Amino acid sequence: YISYSVTLKGWLSPLIWWMIRPYVARVVFELAQAAEQVRAI
Repeated sequence: YISYSVTLKGWLSPLIWWMIRPYVARVVFELAQAAEQVRAI
């Protein structure tokens, strides 16, 4: 059961990461933009 859970996690993690990666990238980009604006002021 434990090995099955580990295998399932190992298979799902890349899939989940692939799904959320665009959102993470957008958040990081927006944070970088905000930091640039704060530094410009």
